[in-house]
Amino acid sequence: MAIPYAVASMIVQEHKNQPITGRILLIGRQTIDMNVQTAVALVESILGHVRTKNPALDHSTRARNEPTVTTDTISDAGFFSLFTDAIVTAVDVTDYEGADIVHDMCSELPSHMIENYDFVYNGSCLDNIFDVAAAMRNFGLCLKPTGRLFQIEAGTTSLAAYVVFSPEWFTDFFIANNWEDGNIYVCRSGEEVAGLRFMQNPWDIYHWRPFWVTNDKLIYDIKPRSSLIGMEHIVSIAQRGNGTVHVNPVQATYRPQYMLDAQVNTCLRWLESDRPIVTGHDAGPQYPYVVQDDSGKKIERCYKYCGTIRHPDH
Repeated sequence: MAIPYAVASMIVQEHKNQPITGRILLIGRQTIDMNVQTAVALVESILGHVRTKNPALDHSTRARNEPTVTTDTISDAGFFSLFTDAIVTAVDVTDYEGADIVHDMCSELPSHMIENYDFVYNGSCLDNIFDVAAAMRNFGLCLKPTGRLFQIEAGTTSLAAYVVFSPEWFTDFFIANNWEDGNIYVCRSGEEVAGLRFMQNPWDIYHWRPFWVTNDKLIYDIKPRSSLIGMEHIVSIAQRGNGTVHVNPVQATYRPQYMLDAQVNTCLRWLESDRPIVTGHDAGPQYPYVVQDDSGKKIERCYKYCGTIRHPDH
């Protein structure tokens, strides 16, 4: 599990929009391919200051020993300490890499974990978990009503199939369960290379919004597909509010109109939300999508390019 440079930038931008405070739950310990100098510079570039310039280093994750990873990497708790005094806790199915809590997130949660966290970060664990729906529900149950769930998962937009992951898998869960608001991003990061070197690739960030409301009718576009160029990850940031976790969404292709009608108010709330969209630094994408048919306008409507985030060593 990891927090790539581009995702670290997105987390700090989210903190700038709405401070991350209280209690943070990490789904597994996270490797961060940044030394202290790079991490401090990143946070300062977004917030203008840091809380400390002497954060803790990573002494527990196995990936830190890979030859492609930066020497003297900052720890996950050390990264968050640069901008928040929130308490950081990690949970894992075993004591792998020194997790604070050992628990199978596919099983019933102990009472002390339910609605106990203000911010839950999943750094691509679902693709290592068999019962992804159970884990997803538990991620949500860990959140206080005001809490946020921030996730990154390997994904694809070349198919609408559930679990690779598609952006729909996350969007539909949050909408069906009436979560307060959120943003889903499709991120492209070039060709896959050995180890964790992809973490230093430029990341093109696209805001994914496949639905709109016209005359109180929800339109959900199920065909805004583009050709895959390089690796793709899905980043989702959502606030639970009064939402639930028990509703299983029906994939848009098979969703009857009455289900769409029932979700109009939730989608309107998402569309009208003032939650800022994350930004990159460049004017054009490094790995643009390729349109193979006449669906260009649909793709343009569903993908909003937000910029490219580049690692300073790239």
